[in-house]
This record gives sequence, C-alpha cells and structure tokens, in this order.
Amino acid sequence: MGSYKSRPMNQIVSDQWNKKLSENYEHLHSSFTEEMNLLPDTGWSAFHLACCEDALDSVLELLHTNSIHEATRSEHLTPLHLACIHSRYEIVRVLLENCADVTTLSHHGLSPIHIAAFKGDCILLSELLNKDIKHVNIRCQYGGLSPLHIASFKGHSNAVKYLLDHGSETELRDLIDFTPLHIACYFGHPEIAELLLTHGADVNAEGQINDTPLHLSCSRGHTDLSLLLINRFHPNILATDNERHLSLHIAARLGMVSVIEALLRSDQNINPHSLNIYKDTPLHIACYSGQLEATKKLLEISDESLLVENIFSETPFHSACTNGTNVDLIKYLLDSPKVDINMQGRDGHTGLHSACYHGHVEAVQFLLENGANAHLMARGQESDQLYDESCLMWAYEKGFDEVITVLKRKARPPMEDNGSVTDYSPSSSDSSDFYQIAVPSPIGKIRSMTKEKADIMQLRETLELKYQIKLSEIEIHEPVGSGSFGKVYKGRWFGKQIAIKKYRVSSLSCKSDIDLFCREVSILCEVNHPNVIKFVGACLDEPSQFAILTHFAEGGSLYALLHEQKRVLDIPIKYGIAIDVARGMAYLHQLPTPIMHRDLNSHNILLDQDGKGLIADFGESTFLKSPDEDNLTKQPGNLRWMAPEIFTQSTRYSIEADMFSFSLCLWEIFTGELPLQERKPAQAAYDMSYMNVRPTIPLIFPRPLVQLIYTGWALSPEERPTFQQAYETLSSISSGLQSNCISNTPRSTQFSPFMTSRRKFEDNLTNLDVETITLSRVSNESAYVTDPLSTKHISSTN
Repeated sequence: MGSYKSRPMNQIVSDQWNKKLSENYEHLHSSFTEEMNLLPDTGWSAFHLACCEDALDSVLELLHTNSIHEATRSEHLTPLHLACIHSRYEIVRVLLENCADVTTLSHHGLSPIHIAAFKGDCILLSELLNKDIKHVNIRCQYGGLSPLHIASFKGHSNAVKYLLDHGSETELRDLIDFTPLHIACYFGHPEIAELLLTHGADVNAEGQINDTPLHLSCSRGHTDLSLLLINRFHPNILATDNERHLSLHIAARLGMVSVIEALLRSDQNINPHSLNIYKDTPLHIACYSGQLEATKKLLEISDESLLVENIFSETPFHSACTNGTNVDLIKYLLDSPKVDINMQGRDGHTGLHSACYHGHVEAVQFLLENGANAHLMARGQESDQLYDESCLMWAYEKGFDEVITVLKRKARPPMEDNGSVTDYSPSSSDSSDFYQIAVPSPIGKIRSMTKEKADIMQLRETLELKYQIKLSEIEIHEPVGSGSFGKVYKGRWFGKQIAIKKYRVSSLSCKSDIDLFCREVSILCEVNHPNVIKFVGACLDEPSQFAILTHFAEGGSLYALLHEQKRVLDIPIKYGIAIDVARGMAYLHQLPTPIMHRDLNSHNILLDQDGKGLIADFGESTFLKSPDEDNLTKQPGNLRWMAPEIFTQSTRYSIEADMFSFSLCLWEIFTGELPLQERKPAQAAYDMSYMNVRPTIPLIFPRPLVQLIYTGWALSPEERPTFQQAYETLSSISSGLQSNCISNTPRSTQFSPFMTSRRKFEDNLTNLDVETITLSRVSNESAYVTDPLSTKHISSTN
C-alpha cells in the first residue's frame, strides 16, 4: 500500500487527462470567440474595416491601393479572416477572386477555413474550398486540429457532412492522437459520431493513452451515444486504456446501468471481474463512486469481485466506505453473506478505518451501529518501524473532529449502577480499555512529536559547537527563494556572505518539517566536497528560529538559469556543470555510509560565481543502510525528475534512483528545456513510470552522451551506470572535443556574465548550417531514442 492510507480520491490519471482535455478545448473555444468578437482598433486600415462591414463597394475601391494579404498588426487577421468572421459572403468571393490566401494563420493559429468550420457555415466552407479543395485538411497551430475536428467539437452536423463529402479524412490525428470521432464522442454529439462512422471512421481508434471513442463517451456519461456505438457499430469492448480500464470500468464509475447491461450481454465475453492497474474490478469502481444501481447490476452477474483487494488493500466494501456518501450502498453490500463489516485488508484496515480517514460521519455512525469493531488496528509505518493505528488515529490525522466525537461516544462504556464513567475512569472492560487508550487519539502525533524533540536534542548534543549559531548573530537580507519548508534569504555572518534557509515549523504538518531539518543538518555537517554546497552552521535554539546556513551560490539555481532567465549555456559550461554534479554525486554515493539524495533536479543544482555546479537541498536525503535493513518505500522528491521505482512505490529503491534523476538533468542541461515540459509533474512521472516515455534525445548529441543518458534513465535500476562511471564518461567527452568546438578560454570568464540570451542565440543560428542545428524537439508525447548506437553524431556541432 506504500505510504497511502485508504485510496487517494484523485488517483486515476485518465481523470486528470480528461480534465486537461476539457481545459484545452475551452482554451480553443475562447481563442475562436476572442477573434469573433474583436473590435476594430487604431491598427486597422480602412480596407480591414470595409471587410468587416457590409461595404462591398468600398472593398472594390480599396483593393487597388491595399495589399490583400495585409494583416492587422496585433491579431494577424487578414481581410479574408475578417470577412469570414462577419459572414460577408460577397466580400469573401471578391477577395478569393483576387487571390486571397485561405491558408494564412492568425495570431491564434487559425485559418479562414477553421473559422468557417467553427461557425458551422457551409456557405463559407464552399467558397473557401472551391478555390482549392486540397486545403480541406489544413491544420491549425493549436493542437493540430483539422476543420473536421473543429466542426465535430462544435457539433455542427451540416458542416461535418459537407467536409466529409468534400474529402476530409476521418483518421486525421491531433497532437494527442484524437480523431474527429474521439472529439464527437467526448463532447457528446451522436449525430456527428454516426456521420463519421458511416463515412469510414475507425470505431476502435486509440488516442494517446489508448482511449477509444467508447472510453471517452462513457467517461463523459453520454449514455445514448455509448449505446449507439455498442449496439450499431460494435466496437472492441475488450480494449483497455493505459490504466487498463475497460469501458465497463468507466461505465460503472458513472453508474451507466444500461451501458453496463449492453456491455455484459455482448458476444465478446467481457470479464466483469477485469482488473485495472490499481487492481480495481468494475465493482470497486462503482463502489468508489457510490453507484448503488451499477453495483446491483454487476452483482447480478457474479459476486466473485466482493473479496478482491486492490493495491490499496481495499475490497469493494472498503471502497464504498471510502466513498462514504451512499450509506444505502454500504448497507446493500453488508446484506451479502460474503461481506463482513469487520473485514480487514492486507494492511489491517477496515471499512470503518476508510470512512474515518475520509471524514464520512454518517457512514461511521452506520458502521458503528451495525457492529463495526473500533478496536481493530491497521498497520502504520514510520521509517522502518511498524505500529498499530486505530480508526480514531486515522480520523485524528485528517483532523475530522466530528468523526472523532462519534467514535468516542460510540466507544463509551455503558452507565454503571454506581455512577457514570468519565474520560479517565479505570475499568477492565474491553470497551473502556479502548475508550481510555483511544480517546487520547493523538497518540500517533504524540509519538511523532516526541521523536522530533528527541531528534532536536540529539542534534544539539552531536553537532559541533562551531556549527551552532544564534539567529541574532546573522544579518538577514532579501529573500532569494522559497519552498514548502519556508524561505531562503541572502545574508551575512561575521562578514561572510551566506544563504539562510529558514524553516516554517508546524507540528501539525503531514511531513514533519523538523524531521527534514534534522536530516539535512545531520547530512550537511558530515560532507565536505567542492561540488556539494558548503555547510556554515545551523540555528537550533527553538522551532521558530530553526535555520540552516550555507555558502551563498551567486549563480542561483540551474532551473532559474535555464527556464526563468532563458539563458543559453556555452558547450564548455554545460559539460562543466554536468561533470561537477556527477563528481559530487559520486562522492556522496562512495562515502563509507553512502548518502542518497532522493531529490536531484535542476532546482537543487546551484552555481557559484564561476559556474561551478553545487549539489544542494538534502532535506529528502538519507544515509543508506545495509540492504537487509533498508526499507526505502517513501515517495520523496520532485515528481518530474522522479525515478519510476520511487513513483510506483512498487519496491524498495536504492541509490540508482539518483542516476535516473541525473539523466533527466543531463538532458535538461544540454537541451535547455524542462523534461516533458508539456505535462504536469504528476503526468510526467506517470508516463515515465508506466508508459516508459522519455524526452526525445537530440540528434546532435555525441554518441557517448546519448548512451550515458539512455542507460541512466533505464527503467531497470540495475542497468543504470554509477556516478563514477558517469563522471568518467563526461570527462572523456569533454576532453576529447575538438578545439574548434570549445574554446580554451578559462571557464570562469566564459561564465561571467553567464551566457548570451536565448533570443541572441537564436538570431545567430541563421549563420550556421541548418543540418548542424536541427534538434529533435520534445514532442507532445515523445518516446526516447530506442537504439543509442544508431543515433546520428555530428561532431562539429558538439
């Protein structure tokens, strides 16, 4: 179960994908709407204004003195765009007769044909396409959408039919591999879906996460459209998306009973107990969503799924308690002889635990009234220590006071003849024992707070006095950074310029700031290397003054340099930083007790004034124990650079996880781009872990560098090189570069004042041979080079 308690309610990645899809089309819609509702401004010529108005005579007169291709300054709208926006058919015809270009794109990347498709105006489409029918499949810049995609999105059936009759391709893909049929099914247009399918659209076409039109129709709750697909066009109902969801899983989640019936009576023999990657059956999904009727329909077929546990140690009964909003569903499940109200998952947690953790007061009351045992314990974990956790502790951890009150009241022992039992009355009865032990429900918090105080006391005892600094001795200047821990300030201490990392300590935080603080101090005081940030001291007096003092890195973070300042690093600086980080990490991994960083990314690679790379931020780091003792299963660090074995929490991980992160940093250093930047961090981590997606490696990278990156981000940790090997490889590449590629100028002078701006760099590209500067840019869904030995090597550019 990793570090989860019960199921995270936002776990399903396809939900986030659909949300992102909706947001993208909302943005597309707003782009069109913005262009449709533009008001003339001072940058518009009389010719532009005449094309907007019903002023054909003025247009004919101005044609002789104005360029037909001249666009408005800020919106980049041509006269033809403006005439189409305002449906001036005669003016459109005149402009086309005078060779107006139907393919010119506006500021939003839209051609006049896209505007006509968005409006659903078949007259406009006819005028525009009569000039040259080959443009019927023209793509707009936003998302690579064709006119057919756009008409399908808007639900304009007449426009869709016109486009299909005039050669629009039904299998054109946008940037996320959606066909027009995917779009029609996602936005719920049955008539358009039928048109597309009767014109040859593939009912089983897969999008970028292997989602079919039926998946999308079900995910949006379009019952009639889903039934149309199933009953008339017979899709492959056994198709699964990247999370191994059948359409049956999705229909169960939305409670689409008629769709569930249609799927189950299909002659394709769908398995009603199929598992997704989270080991959920359709019954789990229905219960997580509180869908009583869908649950009944699934159980009519078979009750085999009732005792199946998913990766979160939850059966469908646990799932219903996790949802907690439908008590009738919980009651219905309990009517089955297979379901015990006190059934425990592999980790020991019960349905009552799940309901408590998610704050469902009514469900908790129902469970307690019907025999739920509040004494049963789940197995919690802190580091490598296991301990028991009651339902009350789970509720307390989430701060659900009303649930805590219900648990205390229900657990109170009955009134005795000689008086009432108070909170602290001794008793030997089981219920009283529970009441007395569990009422101080913050036992987990108390344990944690006691441990933290012990850690601080131990740190004060063991940290050399020269490193124990009073906050009053420090001059704190302007803030230079921030994070979940607090803020980083620039400052001085006895004339020395330093960075002050002040912790915002909260005893109620989920991940203890004190724990991070103690861990970072204990590591920094033990390391001493030119490529590891130098430790100056720590303020340990009281939590409100906890701070770590380090050398101040004037160059800032690599992340800020590449992605905020948009600097382009010279080749020698790139290799220098990469070698510095590899050398520093090799030092950490080769210590008598190796240190695993666990959060290596461009935010935590700092640069001094000479451009030397420094490894920083050891709040997530840990001393590596022997393999027999190590129990590394927590999920620390930044998701975008996270190794698959950490993200999936499928196994214990070790120092090889740092090499995965370093390989992404290498790619980032040499391309100047954020790894999988088109994705949010969680989606990037998911795709790298489950889909084996990696950033595209540019063709101009030297072969040894390609091999190093390729093996460094291998899915299997055992295949990754060590940092010592990475250091030796990078040093060899750097020293072997030809003198005409890297100057002999000292690195410090090359680094100051850092680098040229990206704009200046791009301006200079026009003077170079095109082949030497062509990079394989990161695509929207790129997979990494599969054969590093076949990668093209252009040594003169490296």
